[in-house]
Amino acid sequence: MRRNYLIVIALLLVSCIFVLRIENVKAKVSSEVELKKLPLQIASWQGEDLQLPEDVYKSLETRDILMRRYEDASSIPIYLSIVYSGANRHSFHPPELCFLGEGVELLERGREQISLQDGDFIEANILEMKTSSMKTKAWYWFAAGNRFTPNFYLQQAYLMLDALKGHGLKGALIRISTQGDSESVEKKVRSFVEKIKPYLDDLFKTL
Repeated sequence: MRRNYLIVIALLLVSCIFVLRIENVKAKVSSEVELKKLPLQIASWQGEDLQLPEDVYKSLETRDILMRRYEDASSIPIYLSIVYSGANRHSFHPPELCFLGEGVELLERGREQISLQDGDFIEANILEMKTSSMKTKAWYWFAAGNRFTPNFYLQQAYLMLDALKGHGLKGALIRISTQGDSESVEKKVRSFVEKIKPYLDDLFKTL
């Protein structure tokens, strides 16, 4: 009984230290990711900031949201959405919830490794959807510092690890979407991801 009692006390102490550490990081970290630092010009794509309804900010519990439309000479729009949240992790949720809430039909869900020039890759979740008039496709992943993962729970683990180390809490949901599902459109999206990756690395680099 005494041994079990000591184990419980030890676990409680560890939990208290962990919570205090997290709260201390939240209190002292004042640096926020400036999403607007992401360039409007990415290689051959020119971006334009889009306005969001006020209820979107209330729903996600953060105003640190970037929504842009990028186009190149082909005039095929690529939409970039970044939802950033430092201390408040309630802002993160699967994007399909938003799409389905707008009446979009989810056709297929999967994963894809998007190859990069340096031999690395980004692993992203893929959503294939349909509205009454067209098909759309979206790729999304999560950021925790300068680490990218398609797994929400792994992102949360990374954020907690950063907090224990005293680093800043830099977490985000990154989503790229486009209309249509042709191979040429998908190729453009993969090329866009490859070009924007260095800017994302710089934006979410670990403190």
